[in-house]
Amino acid sequence: MTTESVESKCREMRKLIFAQAYAAKGAHMGAAFSVTDILGTLYFGGVLRYRPDDPWWEDRDRLILSKGHAGVALYAALALAGYFDADYLKTFCQPGSSLGGHPKIREVPGVEASTGALGHGLSFGIGIAYANKADNRQSHTYVILGDGECQEGSIWEGALSAPTLGLDNLTVVVDHNKLQAMDALETIVQMKPFADKLSVWQGDITRLAVGAIVNAANSQMLGCFVPMHTCIDNCIHTFAGIELREECCRYMNRRKAEYGSDYEEPTGGAVLTAGYNLPAEHVIHTVGPIVHSRLTDALRSDLASCYRSVLQCCVENGIRSVAFCCISTGVFRFPNEEAANIAVDTVTDFLRRHGDCFDRVIFNVFGDKDKEIYQGLFAR
Repeated sequence: MTTESVESKCREMRKLIFAQAYAAKGAHMGAAFSVTDILGTLYFGGVLRYRPDDPWWEDRDRLILSKGHAGVALYAALALAGYFDADYLKTFCQPGSSLGGHPKIREVPGVEASTGALGHGLSFGIGIAYANKADNRQSHTYVILGDGECQEGSIWEGALSAPTLGLDNLTVVVDHNKLQAMDALETIVQMKPFADKLSVWQGDITRLAVGAIVNAANSQMLGCFVPMHTCIDNCIHTFAGIELREECCRYMNRRKAEYGSDYEEPTGGAVLTAGYNLPAEHVIHTVGPIVHSRLTDALRSDLASCYRSVLQCCVENGIRSVAFCCISTGVFRFPNEEAANIAVDTVTDFLRRHGDCFDRVIFNVFGDKDKEIYQGLFAR
């Protein structure tokens, strides 16, 4: 079908949703209208494989409407798809009708799961997808979640289980209408970063084409002067080219003219420069804390300040993607696991308030140990 044909079907669905609600003297209209375009695209946009004349065809694709209170929208789609006559929709929520307020499997042709108690649809879909994969079937499973429903802990358990099981035959669609029963979504529980704005990447940070990469600088801000040293400071200056060191030198000369010849860049700040020969547009330099003898709360606070300052620098300069190195680990001797905890907690907290300002925040790791630590934190 063409886009125009799908849009036409969606308009018909909305009329049928209204007709059901009118006949029953009530329905969850907002939730139903919100999900109409999603259902219309799946059923009439050439996505779902189904046979209305054979609802239990073994190789059919499965669709689970986890937000079951929007069942009138699913009934409208099923009627237009040919599972039953559209006139039957007038019996919605009437005595003796199989079209209840929430859809039930086996009672309505085309309904794949009984839903309504929020939070269960994804786990149900994972079970179906896992079984189909074990049986080597080509069937694909689609699960539609409400955004408020995503506050349920079982949703996040399912989100962690699906990739663990390798379910490439499962697709989850979130109806992100930003509203739930009692108020706006963000008023009840803040869901930012809602999409996948956080990621872990193992490799060379100087290869990333992002808005900015973060350099764990020293307080002299002139790069590392140890030839062939493998620290991140040396690598970034090497691949950016001499222009980066020149810009840092000009910056430090201005600071020394203002604050005295002994000036050193303080811990926990952020300095923005160009990226020069790097794929990244900018480099944000931050001086991390050095652990000399024992780890203190002041050092923990300084490390958190590094992450906040970098993110604030991004917001102020319109930088929407940033890659962090592991600040203060290595020669600065900050324990890897605690540093990662501070990094993830600080960034997550910042994104709750400024998530709309970012498309992607990357935690870049080089060694397997740090990769395992960050992946463990993401899975908690």
